[in-house]
Amino acid sequence: MEETLTKKIFLLLIPILFVSCGSKQISYNMMSSSNIGDPYSKYEIENGTFEVEYLSNTVLKDIPGDSEYRVLIYNLPLYTSAGTAFTEITMFTYAVYLFEDEKLIFFGFPEDYLKSDDEKINRLGMKLATLIRTTNEES
Repeated sequence: MEETLTKKIFLLLIPILFVSCGSKQISYNMMSSSNIGDPYSKYEIENGTFEVEYLSNTVLKDIPGDSEYRVLIYNLPLYTSAGTAFTEITMFTYAVYLFEDEKLIFFGFPEDYLKSDDEKINRLGMKLATLIRTTNEES
């Protein structure tokens, strides 16, 4: 079981190496202004009060049940190091926000979803690798 979890985490982390950095990125300080139960409207680009543009805004339609799930994916720089004489190398990860019926129910990094004891969060986390890969292909 631990080997399977390790493989899942590895598959989620692979796309980190291929992220483009086109929009203003989220920071740890910005994440700390988020709270479970926040309305989705806080995070809308047009009307919201959250100052960061998301990379992806996806409604998951293939989840059983009556709820609607929305996933926002943000770019989070981990660190920048010197590359060659004229370049810098920045490593990225993702901050992923999950809404159920327009209310924030979970946010964190992709691996946080896989580690969650909540079966619903864990199940939705399994879809993150596909969402992240799709986001990268669209960038």
